[in-house]
Amino acid sequence: MFEQCQDVVKHFEEIQAELSSPDVALDQNRFRKLMKEQSDLEDIVSTYRGYLKAQRDQEDALQMLEEEKDEDMRSLLKEELQDAQAREEKLTHELKILLLPKDPNDDRNIMLEMPEIRHDAFQVTLHFFKIWEIIRKQVSHYLPEETEVASDPR
Repeated sequence: MFEQCQDVVKHFEEIQAELSSPDVALDQNRFRKLMKEQSDLEDIVSTYRGYLKAQRDQEDALQMLEEEKDEDMRSLLKEELQDAQAREEKLTHELKILLLPKDPNDDRNIMLEMPEIRHDAFQVTLHFFKIWEIIRKQVSHYLPEETEVASDPR
C-alpha cells in the first residue's frame, strides 16, 4: 500500500512539474487533463504526507521519551506518542479507502423515480431510504456537497 502511495506522490510531483511548464498552457486539453488528474491525486498525497508526519512524530516522541528523565515531561511525551499513533491509524484507514479503485460513475448524479405504490412497497421503500441515510452518513466526505432529493413534479 505504501509503495503505491510513493508512486502516487512521485506521479503527483511529475504532474506539478509539467503544469509549471509554459508549453502546457498552450494546449488547453492537456492542461485540463493534468489539472483533473492533479485534483484526483491531491487527497491521496496530502493524506500520505500526514501519515509520514505522524510516523516522524512517533519516532521523535519515542526518542525523546528514552532520553527524558523528568516525569512530567515523560507524561507529555506519552500523550504526544498516543496522539501520533491515533493519527497514524486514522490516516492508514483513510489511505486504504482513498486507494480503492474509482467507479467511473462516481461523478454522475442519480435520479430515483418512485411510481405510486402500495403500503407494502412503501414500507420497503422507507426501509431503503433509512439504509441509504446510514450509508450516506458513513461516506458523506466522499459525496458531493449537495445531494438533493427531487420532489414529484405533479
